Amino acid sequence: MTPFLQGKNGLIIGIALLVVNMAVLAPVATGAVEDAVQEAVATKPLDDACKDGNCDNVEDDWASSTEERSFYAYSITNLNDVMGDGEEPIAPTYTRLGPFTYDVTSTKTIVEHNSSAGTLTYNEVISYECSASSEEPCDTAITNLNIAFMPQVIGATGTAIAGIMDLTKVGFSASAMANDLENMQAGVSVAASIDAVMSQSDGSEAMNAAVSAGYGEGAYDAFNQYFAAMNLSEMNNLSGAGETYTYTEAIVGAQMMMHGSTDFTGANFGDLSYGMYNAVMPGSMEDISLTTATGALVFAGHCDEYATATYDEVMADMANEFANVGTMQRASLWNYMSMIDTGQVDENGDPVMMPNVNETIARDHALCFSIGGEALMAGVGDEMWMVDTTGMSVNAAARLNNLLGMSIDNMVAMNLLLNGTGTDVPLGLLASNEDGTEFGLAAFMSMEPADAMTTYMLDSDQYNATAMWAGGWLSDASSIPLILLGGAGQLNASGFVNITFGDVNPIDGSYLEYSLNMGGLWEFLGNDAVALTPEQSANILYGDLGLTTSTGATLFIYGEMAGQTPPIDLATMQPATPTPWNNDTVAAIYGIDANAASALRTILIDAIMNDFVPSFLMDSFGTSPYVTMEMNQWLLGWHDPVNAFLATGNPMDMTVGWMSLETNATYYGSGGIENGDGTQYTICTGEKSSCDKGELLLEDGSEYVSWRDMDKFAGTLGLLSTESLVGATGGFVTGDGDRISLSGYGVVDLTCSDTTTFKNLPVDTCTASMDPTTRSVQAKLLGTDTLLDALPGALPVYFGSDVSVNAEEVSGAIISGTSTSTFYLDIREMGNHSTAPSMDDLQPVFEIHTSAELSDSDADSLESSIYTNQEYFGYWTNFDNPVDIITLIFYIAGVALLVMGLYGMNSNDEDEMKLYAEESAAESNDDATESSEETSE
Repeated sequence: MTPFLQGKNGLIIGIALLVVNMAVLAPVATGAVEDAVQEAVATKPLDDACKDGNCDNVEDDWASSTEERSFYAYSITNLNDVMGDGEEPIAPTYTRLGPFTYDVTSTKTIVEHNSSAGTLTYNEVISYECSASSEEPCDTAITNLNIAFMPQVIGATGTAIAGIMDLTKVGFSASAMANDLENMQAGVSVAASIDAVMSQSDGSEAMNAAVSAGYGEGAYDAFNQYFAAMNLSEMNNLSGAGETYTYTEAIVGAQMMMHGSTDFTGANFGDLSYGMYNAVMPGSMEDISLTTATGALVFAGHCDEYATATYDEVMADMANEFANVGTMQRASLWNYMSMIDTGQVDENGDPVMMPNVNETIARDHALCFSIGGEALMAGVGDEMWMVDTTGMSVNAAARLNNLLGMSIDNMVAMNLLLNGTGTDVPLGLLASNEDGTEFGLAAFMSMEPADAMTTYMLDSDQYNATAMWAGGWLSDASSIPLILLGGAGQLNASGFVNITFGDVNPIDGSYLEYSLNMGGLWEFLGNDAVALTPEQSANILYGDLGLTTSTGATLFIYGEMAGQTPPIDLATMQPATPTPWNNDTVAAIYGIDANAASALRTILIDAIMNDFVPSFLMDSFGTSPYVTMEMNQWLLGWHDPVNAFLATGNPMDMTVGWMSLETNATYYGSGGIENGDGTQYTICTGEKSSCDKGELLLEDGSEYVSWRDMDKFAGTLGLLSTESLVGATGGFVTGDGDRISLSGYGVVDLTCSDTTTFKNLPVDTCTASMDPTTRSVQAKLLGTDTLLDALPGALPVYFGSDVSVNAEEVSGAIISGTSTSTFYLDIREMGNHSTAPSMDDLQPVFEIHTSAELSDSDADSLESSIYTNQEYFGYWTNFDNPVDIITLIFYIAGVALLVMGLYGMNSNDEDEMKLYAEESAAESNDDATESSEETSE
């Protein structure tokens, strides 16, 4: 083969190698890039987390990673003015502070890898630490709304009403016990004395008659002696004479002077056993027998109210059958009326009887003197006995002995009854603080027996007797006989509450402050006095929707705040169209009239929820509607005394009662108390086609946003709808139905509408936004799973967020993103939150700023692996594939052969031309020679 042909072959081979690179290898290498990329990232969530396919070992940078997050806070600058007592409320003014930058560390642990389902479940715990690069110190003081306060007020309103009613019971019981010592103990003493006399009978009718008559005769003898003594005293005062006479002698003498004769021989009692054992009030049939404390007191009280009448006074009421004279009333009730035969007969032939007035008066004198006098001796009606310093009053020891049979030293008795009266710590059974809101009776009953015996210096018998006495009143086992107050029936503590809540106090005719009549204010304001039955009041307080229950109170407050009922039928609690909340609705719910309904709304909202409860919480727990704390506390943890009290009964219990805005691993300042156990996520690994790689499937086992699940839907009576979190992106954008989770505050659509470049990478720019006017996060912050979560204005905090992400076009991987999330406070007045706010109604209180992006080196690597590999002529330049080496070899060989071929062809061309020239010259010479020869010829 000639050199020319050799050079030409080299050229052809070189060109062929270059053609193979461009026509074969380049299309194959670049055309497979997108598929290769998709294949490479198909299970990226799993690959990022696990070092091996079984997830027995996890990647370190996945298990623990840290990013920066910046916060801004709006602090109130005029708190003193806001909390002042001015007539006109002063709105808070705010100043924006920040940024406060935190290092936020995520710690993840694998729970389960389910390759069959294509899911990965892991637990994530978040920890915050103030960054060294923070522009503002994280312990900067921030003043803002106490997010716990108003929900606590609303939540405590039902408890407060129950507490007020319980306090009313305690107050009634303490008053009843005071009445026991002032009056009832005397009745017990008198009844016991009478019963001791009657115990001499064997129980037969004849003996009962004889013994009871003997009691009357003894009473008359005592009265005669008393009359004589008093007559002697009067005579001595008038004339100094020593003459005396008995009541019998006085009546006999008077009759002799007036009529010249007498038939009066004294009281001459007959059978009194009816009065002793069987006497009852007509109509009510209440027991007023004299061997009972009630009967003895009724009799003594009647004698005191209506003294024994004179003969003329009795006869003046003869036309009324003596019905209006106390003496004749008593004689009729206890059956000791003396009757005489008129000598006439009625139409049936029976003798006509008429009262023996003088003898009946004498009997009345005797019994009133005996029973009433003994009651006076026992101290009945002595209102000053507790403060007596003269020794004239029956003391506490004697009264307790009469009432309970308790033997006790008087100093110990006074300590038991009056210790701490008027102080902030009343301990005595009859003691209270100055405001009447704390009672020693409650303190006594709450003590352990050993502590009580030590505190009150009681022995076991004394303690047991006292506890039985006090417990009887508080448990409704003991009652006041209303007959003593001119009424009928019995009145226990619960009955007192049910009567006085909706009507007048049966004891003194007043209205209680925390009642529908508001201490008389309701009528003073121009309304009719409320007069409910005890049953109606009991239904309002303790019925199915009773205001002493959290359910009933919260529902009532919801109606007041929302202006309508929840979407249920309050009779059946089934779904129904809401009803406007007004007096008629309230009246229908509780079976009362519109006037009482209006009073109920006023006392519940104005008097209790807006006044009593806030004052109680502030005074009792030192809490406030606004609070000043360092930024660390706001975000990561602070201790709330009210929550602690609700949990354990101790507001200072530091093991409970913690709150935070963010979920840190532990509560800040708590000494390591954990803030939950993290959040469990289940994501799609990409191993199966049933879900898109990285997308969120479950959070803590639920397919719903944690505070918008089925429990919340049911607890809020359907007011808060469910919200699915399924499909929220886990780092990739598919371009079809993409959604993004906003830090647990909701899931919104992710919309891609622009294409640009980021770090030399073509990206789709995608955005998501949450309108704060439509996103109340009250339910998330409260988390009670009750109607309180949806009650307008309970915690009027709203959340808004704007998110922008860049997703690499080929892989769909999100390589950068920024977000700004803002918490707003609806500054409209309480009661005006039933409609959605406008942006003018929203005051920013906290901002969260986050950003993240692919590193430069990772961006270069991604650009190389995707975009360099797609360059038709340059795909091989990153040498990330064996084909790249082959391509390089082909290029080198092809170029080399091409150069060599060209060079060879150039060299061969010169030789060929030289040879051609020589041959041409030779041929020319030959032709010339031939021509010359021919010419010669």
